[in-house]
Amino acid sequence: MQSTWPQHNNQQTMTHYPEPTPYQAGYQEQTGSNQPAKPREKSSLHFPEYFNVKAHGTKAACEVKPSVTQGGFYTIMLEAASAIQGSKSFQWQNKQDKISIQVTNEELIEVAAVFLGFSMGCKYGNHGIGDSSKQFEMKFQTNKYGPQIFIQLTEKGKTQKNVPIPMTKAIQMGMVALSQYISNFPGMTSDSAISVIKRYAELKKYADTLHQKKTNQS
Repeated sequence: MQSTWPQHNNQQTMTHYPEPTPYQAGYQEQTGSNQPAKPREKSSLHFPEYFNVKAHGTKAACEVKPSVTQGGFYTIMLEAASAIQGSKSFQWQNKQDKISIQVTNEELIEVAAVFLGFSMGCKYGNHGIGDSSKQFEMKFQTNKYGPQIFIQLTEKGKTQKNVPIPMTKAIQMGMVALSQYISNFPGMTSDSAISVIKRYAELKKYADTLHQKKTNQS
């Protein structure tokens, strides 16, 4: 049986983010000159081109892979696909089924915190444009097999993807997010990045506690 865990109000109000693009379409930010920005050569400074970490459920699978935004920020892509009935394969090549969400620069630190076990969960929406509106939610849970991260990806017009990710696999995904985060800040060490992520998780928990108290008093 899954344990009960506190509710979180991490839904952010923000503008719609565009569809994720392949790493060849990632661009560095403008420097003020009239010259067009140069495309990033690849989606990561550390991982091979097709590197990814996958977790498989009975009805869907999820993967995390390096990505880069059009502004040149190193981040990760969350993708999920449904299982093919009667097979151990998944519909990764089916664009009508697969859901792809590029984590923004503002979201990356919290997504890393959840994957690494420093935060209990997060939820973000307003990805995609118009009818392709997407959102994702991550929650820490436990069952008889141990701790896990339950991730849910949603896109209008497609089957919702729900995947329980064992904590051992979630930590691997978190390390990809951590490595991508560090790549954006020259000179940053993994120790300092983890300290920042932990501190963010502490502040978020404190803010959630204060919000809950105000809600209970109203």
